[in-house]
Amino acid sequence: MSFDACVMTLPPWAFLATNTGRSGWFLQEPSIHSSNSRYNLGMTMALDDFQLIGGPTLDEMARQAAQSERKRVHLLLHEGHGDQVQRLIIVAQPGTYVRPHRHPEQWEMLVLLQGGGSLLRFDPNGQIDSRAVMSAQAVAQIPAGVWHGFWVREPGTAILEVKPGPYRPSEFAEWAPAEGDVRVDAYLRQLTLQP
Repeated sequence: MSFDACVMTLPPWAFLATNTGRSGWFLQEPSIHSSNSRYNLGMTMALDDFQLIGGPTLDEMARQAAQSERKRVHLLLHEGHGDQVQRLIIVAQPGTYVRPHRHPEQWEMLVLLQGGGSLLRFDPNGQIDSRAVMSAQAVAQIPAGVWHGFWVREPGTAILEVKPGPYRPSEFAEWAPAEGDVRVDAYLRQLTLQP
């Protein structure tokens, strides 16, 4: 899916959860970073080497995504671009634009944690080959080299994205407008009308 947006990075020992009062957990203060602001989630707790992401974190990410110009935020779960497994949580709002793209050398797995949307598969000319309507608990694996995108249908849609590492940039479709292009809104409307 390769969303480039606000990014929240945690140390490898941190996890996000609600405060259950169990001893050994302590509050950290990670931040979501964007080009123009810093958001404190204030709900990260650590215990050994686990990372758990709870509902309050997804809710806060949804709130930040709604305020973001791009309508999405990321929570990176891997340590860096060199990790052998790239994994992140993306929370997006309707109106976000995921430019059609492909990963020539990598498969990609998407796990819909909450919300809903459509995973779109495109032919090489930009026509929709197939549309998979996804709701919470759906899992999709996208083979390497397949043109795809995602259309967010419900507010607060949260997706776990997993790809083999190391990080490689996505190849964006030349037949789709770039993010920020004045044609994006019309393109998104067109995607919702195509079968």
